[in-house]
Amino acid sequence: MKFNRHRSIQFVVIFLIGLTLGYGLHTKQPLAIIENKSEINQETTQIQTNNQLDLGNFWKVYNTIKDNYFDASTFSSQKQVDGAIKGLVDSLDDPYTVYMDPQENEAFKSSLDGSFEGIGAELSINKGGLVVIAPLKQSPAELAGLKAGDIIYKIGDEFTADMTLMEAIMKIRGEKGTFVVLTVLRENETEPLVISIKRDTISIPSVEYNDLGDDIYHINLYQFGETTNAEFQKAVQELLLKSPKGIILDLRGDGGGYVDAAIDVLSEFVLGKKEAVKIKYRDPSKNYSMYTNEKGKLNNIPMAVLIDEGSASASEIVAGALQDWGRAVLIGVKSFGKGSVQELDNSFDNGASLRITVAHWFTPNDRSIQDLGVTPDQIVQYSQEGYPEGMDSQLDAAIKLLK
Repeated sequence: MKFNRHRSIQFVVIFLIGLTLGYGLHTKQPLAIIENKSEINQETTQIQTNNQLDLGNFWKVYNTIKDNYFDASTFSSQKQVDGAIKGLVDSLDDPYTVYMDPQENEAFKSSLDGSFEGIGAELSINKGGLVVIAPLKQSPAELAGLKAGDIIYKIGDEFTADMTLMEAIMKIRGEKGTFVVLTVLRENETEPLVISIKRDTISIPSVEYNDLGDDIYHINLYQFGETTNAEFQKAVQELLLKSPKGIILDLRGDGGGYVDAAIDVLSEFVLGKKEAVKIKYRDPSKNYSMYTNEKGKLNNIPMAVLIDEGSASASEIVAGALQDWGRAVLIGVKSFGKGSVQELDNSFDNGASLRITVAHWFTPNDRSIQDLGVTPDQIVQYSQEGYPEGMDSQLDAAIKLLK
């Protein structure tokens, strides 16, 4: 079918420049981020030590640098301490556990406002390097040619191999009208690609639907954000007036958002109170589940769900639950695999923050998604060759299923 879903702006949870660190689970926090809990940091001013922990070498190196380093102007006690803390966090080799200094933390919080200036893409770090989860549709990143799966090899003249995710984000972000040059490695390309991207204002839409004919309706979920539930409820009310015979829920390129919004969306497709997601901590006594809220207005309408490598976190919770329940057929390619939960500790006196992985989430059937993703019931590749003509093989497969 000729339908160019790529003309609409597609939301992927965006951090600042359109880059996100990935998200987790809780009310009023981006999915996978839980606001600071008291037990995570009861004492922030006292270093806790034991017989096996010796900080003598740290202070020896610190004092040697402070007293002897040639260019004294580059030494700042707080800067060096922040660097040491980041080194401690980086040693966990977890891209979602991040210490943000005051400047980075302020930038992170400002990115949650709904629109900002940047390039419009979501990033993560895996064993392959700094990888693009998904560019925002019609964003500067997509228009310049950045694609899901691209590995960013260089930012300007700097190699990314030793950068943290936060460092990479701070180097790519910038003011509207300025340029950033990314060198990327792409599958099936023999040489690196150099992509120049002009930063712009990034707007964040949420829900869009359209009539595909034969009483089949296509719902694009671009994010699970602050306004998603209200927009989705409006779409549901309008769809019910049209007596749909089939619904295609499109989660491609949806990098996540708020868990409340994910549960609200799931609740419209099933009757009763059903377990939607399990959250498991290191301490099993903290484990809990989240349930649908018994809405179910669309529960009897056949449906298909589209996912791809840009579907992450909240969208994987929705796709995974619908698949486990046998409620929908999943079509596309394996999702990203963001199944970890972070807590956000904002209790630092200097305005810094620590985001730390404290749990993983699992589907109702106890499937782990972390690094594994959700595998669709029907594997259908998206044809880049059909993109200019608006051809969409995955959407075609969903329409065929529902007819």
